[in-house]
Amino acid sequence: MALKVLPDADAVARAVADRILQDAQCAAHARGAFRIALAGGSSPKPLYRLLAGQRDQVDWSVWQVFFGDERVVPPEDEKSNYRLARETFLDHVPIPPMNVHRIRGELAPAAAAEDYAATLGDQRLDVVLLGMGDDGHTASLFPGSPALDERSTTVVTSVSPVPPKDRVTLTFPVLNAARAVYFVITGEAKAERLAQMLEQRAQVMAQLNSLADALEGTAGRQREAIEQLVSTSSGTLQDISARFSEQADSSVPRLSEVAAHFRGGAAELASLGEAFNAGIELFNTANGRLAENLARIEESMGASAARSDEQMGYYIAQAREIIDQSMLSQQGIIEDLRRLGAATPDAEARAGAG
Repeated sequence: MALKVLPDADAVARAVADRILQDAQCAAHARGAFRIALAGGSSPKPLYRLLAGQRDQVDWSVWQVFFGDERVVPPEDEKSNYRLARETFLDHVPIPPMNVHRIRGELAPAAAAEDYAATLGDQRLDVVLLGMGDDGHTASLFPGSPALDERSTTVVTSVSPVPPKDRVTLTFPVLNAARAVYFVITGEAKAERLAQMLEQRAQVMAQLNSLADALEGTAGRQREAIEQLVSTSSGTLQDISARFSEQADSSVPRLSEVAAHFRGGAAELASLGEAFNAGIELFNTANGRLAENLARIEESMGASAARSDEQMGYYIAQAREIIDQSMLSQQGIIEDLRRLGAATPDAEARAGAG
């Protein structure tokens, strides 16, 4: 905020008028329109008259005129801010009537506020003109008013300590968003109050700077702690990674060795399966031989029934010989199976070790 002290009200009016006209040219060039909110009260009167005197030097067609606040009175009322601006300024310059957006003070306060919020829209104002009352209020934002705490609604109602009490006012979100804000404060009666406000502002700024320094110091300490934590964590993570890699390197050969054992065991099991199949084949062969021998015995005994008793002894001897031969064949098969069985425990032991 820049504070400029000038010798009288006319000097203040000239300085502010020059700034407004410069802002209007810049806005028209950059955005094709100049959006300004006018102030009420008596302080802006000299300023409005100066602007009216620039009728032929300004492109008034790009001006969009709004109001910072209004008393809830009809537009013809002598207390109306719109009437003051119209009589001292607006009636003397060719601003298109559709570009002048007054607050409809003839409506109920809430309805007027809602209507003006829709009229204002969400575009930023280029310039806001503000005055200051003897109690320090600006626009219609009075000390202790709930409107001071408004952070979202752009236009609200308020109550003045002096008549007319009902007011409609722009709020801080709109005022603070403006590209330029000019306070026009004149008169000896307001000097003391302005000095108090500037002193309070200086104290608040000092507190904010102190708080900012404290936060910066805290942030610096937190940054150091985080950096130290990151550094320590990084070393710990590197150690964990190294140990993991070492364990992985030692585990790979062991896993390979176990896999080799499993492959060896699988080969032994395959060999054992082949031996078992061979034993089954031998057993089946022995059964076949035994069946043949039994058939021969039955055949011999059937034939003997038709012969004489003298020949029976001969055939019985032949039968015994055939049975003995069959027993010998079975004994050989049993011995072969036992030899295959003797190999089984070793094969199973090797497969288990794998």
